Amino acid sequence: MSQAALAEATGCQQASISKLESGSKRITVSELSQVLCACGLTFNAVSDDLDGLLAHEPQPLWERVNE
Repeated sequence: MSQAALAEATGCQQASISKLESGSKRITVSELSQVLCACGLTFNAVSDDLDGLLAHEPQPLWERVNE
């Protein structure tokens, strides 16, 4: 999905999406919710996927931060 399409789907400006993508702007919970919705996802689905991924990792997350 392009930045322009995501901006249109979330009702914000493309410049805001660009800043989120580059990391120059921190995403709010509300913005994350809008992005997930625009992508057809929910917090629960993403959380479940993360839980599943982390359950199969040999090292705890805090030991993998600098990898």
